[in-house]
Amino acid sequence: MSKTDLVNYSLLIGHYSGYLNFVVWSLVHKMRISLIFPLLMILLMKANYKQIITGTIFLSLLTVLYVFVTSSSFSQTEWFSTFNYASLFIIGALIAKHREEIKNYIKGMRGRNKRLLLGVGLVLFIYGHPSFAVRVLFSNFNTFFYGVVLDSWTIAIGAVIIVSISISTIRISKILRTCFISYLGKISYSLYLTHLVVLASLIHLLHDYVSILTISLVAVIASFVVASEQSC
Repeated sequence: MSKTDLVNYSLLIGHYSGYLNFVVWSLVHKMRISLIFPLLMILLMKANYKQIITGTIFLSLLTVLYVFVTSSSFSQTEWFSTFNYASLFIIGALIAKHREEIKNYIKGMRGRNKRLLLGVGLVLFIYGHPSFAVRVLFSNFNTFFYGVVLDSWTIAIGAVIIVSISISTIRISKILRTCFISYLGKISYSLYLTHLVVLASLIHLLHDYVSILTISLVAVIASFVVASEQSC
């Protein structure tokens, strides 16, 4: 690893490969977006939802256009890709801004329609990778487009549906407030950041002594312990 890589890892805003910890790439975008987030929130408060949605789509399409014109490569932490991720942060803030309107709208829906909408949201969120189909149909598509922009927006739409129904449905809200779910929510981010480090460390230490299945089981337990400590 070069000195430049070490500096970029420390600052979490530069462009570098995430081969040391594959989850770190997302922190790069979060750090960049956090620097301009107050400005984004000012714009969010002044604009209506139609303007905001149009703006977020424009940001993502701008990244696609940039990649198309410049033929830039993509390895997850490029500056231009931050614009696409910033649009998703704005969508999340938009839900928070209009949460009461969202609640009222969904509460007025029939139960069957709610269940159908929730099912669509779950499918999009869990299986939202249309890039596979795009890759089959158009083999020359740039990986940035079908691997990031298309998939991230599909998953984001699913997340919007799930969150909207969850905050609008008493039964689901009660489930999400149970002790175990609340605990998972509390440690989720720490678990995301540390699980790979725990797994890699255990494989390095134990691969000559126990099976990979045993290591995996120990890693699950150890990951929860480490994440819980980090969340305290």
